[in-house]
Amino acid sequence: MIGKLIGKLVVWGLLSVVVGVVSLGGYFYYKAGQPMQVAAAQRLAPGITYREFWADRIQHWTEIDTQKAVKGKGKSCVLVSTIMLPMMYTGSIYEVTYLRTHRDTKAATEFLRKISNIAPPDELIYGPWWKLPDAWWWQIENMSWWDYYRPLARAWNCEVGAPNKPTQE
Repeated sequence: MIGKLIGKLVVWGLLSVVVGVVSLGGYFYYKAGQPMQVAAAQRLAPGITYREFWADRIQHWTEIDTQKAVKGKGKSCVLVSTIMLPMMYTGSIYEVTYLRTHRDTKAATEFLRKISNIAPPDELIYGPWWKLPDAWWWQIENMSWWDYYRPLARAWNCEVGAPNKPTQE
């Protein structure tokens, strides 16, 4: 009797986690098609979406990798950047969640310094729980910009410059 109850609780718990992850993935997919919230991105390429930003990065990195391959050097721009994406996404979610749970503490201040003070507005982080996906997405976009465009962060051998919004044919 108790074994069946525990089994049902485990199944329903796992099902809830799967539904939550799929829902969050769908929400992020939707947000990736909206104009980026990063002011510098909109200044350099007005209306650029996260997907267009990534397509631009991949296109330029592929060109660099092709040039490196012709010279007999290894291809790493696309591979390394793409491999780092899941870690960046989960890291961004962790960062916002950490700041939310350690509000106004010395640990949060130190943590903010370690992530270069990149954090969503307080109304997203500390607002109602249903605003957390917005805060997570804000952090993903801004950390992507910080890691894959900001001039001082770019790898010298994968330098691609400012993003270009694709022209509509």
